[in-house]
Amino acid sequence: MLLSAAIKGHPVHPMLVTLPIGCWMFSLVSDLVSLMRPGELIWRDIAFYAIVAGLVGAVPAAIAGFIDFLAIRSEKVKRIATIHLGLMVGVVLLYVVGLVVRSTWPDGSIVPVVLSLVTILALIWAAWLGGEMVFRHGAAVHPQASDSKKVASASHDSHIEANQETTVPDLRL
Repeated sequence: MLLSAAIKGHPVHPMLVTLPIGCWMFSLVSDLVSLMRPGELIWRDIAFYAIVAGLVGAVPAAIAGFIDFLAIRSEKVKRIATIHLGLMVGVVLLYVVGLVVRSTWPDGSIVPVVLSLVTILALIWAAWLGGEMVFRHGAAVHPQASDSKKVASASHDSHIEANQETTVPDLRL
């Protein structure tokens, strides 16, 4: 990558995605608790605000991710990154729709919970692809210091060969 969103060589995008992912996972947990305890409306509200917090946290994560996206030169990694980006745009849109649904559907409705579950599944797929870009293709990974360069490269290559069977299939567009 020629340009990436990094601070002193540390990519910013992976640091920033933890907030929205954590908030959105917690919103699903809160939704499930609200189903098990229908009289306790606080869990519905917690889920709502966890989604809002996740959306707010997604803005800087998306900006950093898009800067990294623009710097990708490998066609294969660019294809994976495009699917990752599209899934994440879909996740954000589904959460916005979910907030509207939560505001209009009656208490105890399962529709917002099902929508959250579907959105979490899309989020997991997108996160998997993000990991695929970094761990399998080395996107945003800088070479090690000269002393440990050969060891890190050999270790990385053997890790990829050992885990060849456990990776996702090639997602060509």
